[in-house]
Amino acid sequence: MSDLSQFSRSQAERFQRHFALQGFGIEAQAKLLGARVVVIGAGGLGAPILTYLAAMAWEPSM
Repeated sequence: MSDLSQFSRSQAERFQRHFALQGFGIEAQAKLLGARVVVIGAGGLGAPILTYLAAMAWEPSM
């Protein structure tokens, strides 16, 4: 599936920079959107990981 209809308007606006990256487009973003991540602790390794996830426009689901 390589069309934007699978994303809401706010998601499409947020991810527009990702869609333009070479080797990373709409399909890859859809896979990331469906992925789940567990970060245990926010110490030495957890804090930078959470920063990177936030930069990727990751939305926590609790």
